[in-house]
Amino acid sequence: MMANDLTRRWRYRMGVALITAIGSCSLPLHAMPLTINTEEYPPFNYSDDQGQIIGSATQLLRDALRQADIEAYFRLLPWARAYTEARLKENHCVYSTTRTREREALFHWVGPLVVNEWAAFSLAERGLNVDSLSGLNAWRVGSFREDAVGDYVAASGINVLLALRSEKISRV
Repeated sequence: MMANDLTRRWRYRMGVALITAIGSCSLPLHAMPLTINTEEYPPFNYSDDQGQIIGSATQLLRDALRQADIEAYFRLLPWARAYTEARLKENHCVYSTTRTREREALFHWVGPLVVNEWAAFSLAERGLNVDSLSGLNAWRVGSFREDAVGDYVAASGINVLLALRSEKISRV
């Protein structure tokens, strides 16, 4: 099968899945614009110098919406707010969202847009040698509210410090 055929099939399935995720309604889909929320999460979704939301996942999602002829407005928000609005407000969606067992029933899932691996990072000068999740017990581990990685690490018994916000913070 040629790459174009695979792309066309993927786009069709994404369009069908997006329509299914919206559910049954009496209005035509073009009359119901979606609000698509996300966070700064390069290279998947982030804002450029002009404030336009871009990134590899963003482009895939925009292409799928265009193929399905679904109108959508994209917004860049702090992660916890983007995630909460998708759970609580009608016609609101969120991406890039990690699909976990705990989140499975919360959403109508479409995708995946990307596959991402989790890792722990530290400053190079610390010289840490941690080869398992339990090895993080001796260190301060940070995450964000409602973040799948932070929730997973905390559920494993690691003390996780939650940041109040996810904006870029400059070091002084």
